[in-house]
Amino acid sequence: DFIGQTNLIPGAVLSFDGAIARLDIGGGDQAFAATKGTIAAGSPATLSIRPEALRIVSAPKPGAPSVAATIREIVYLGPSLRVGATTVRGDLLWADLRDEEATGLVPGTPVFLTWAPAAALVWQHPIA
Repeated sequence: DFIGQTNLIPGAVLSFDGAIARLDIGGGDQAFAATKGTIAAGSPATLSIRPEALRIVSAPKPGAPSVAATIREIVYLGPSLRVGATTVRGDLLWADLRDEEATGLVPGTPVFLTWAPAAALVWQHPIA
């Protein structure tokens, strides 16, 4: 059973590097994440990444998983913020940030969402 919130991004598995899958998530973006079970290349899959694992950067590090997005909404939660960003494909993804990590972010700002590959999971369709 899962408790909490997560971002779900549909895609298709392209290849593997050990336990890390490379996915086509549309819009010209590719994602890297740990796999949950055996998934064949070419299979439809869903990337799951929790808001606290997403980071927002102005430029991605070479080779790091990232998705281009635009800041859509910022929700203030006391000492932290929940930032919603829309990808090129139209997915709304949420990141939980500390106040200092969100300095300069306003709706309309183009950004990249990034994460550690081990912080995300890939699930084969259908999700049970």
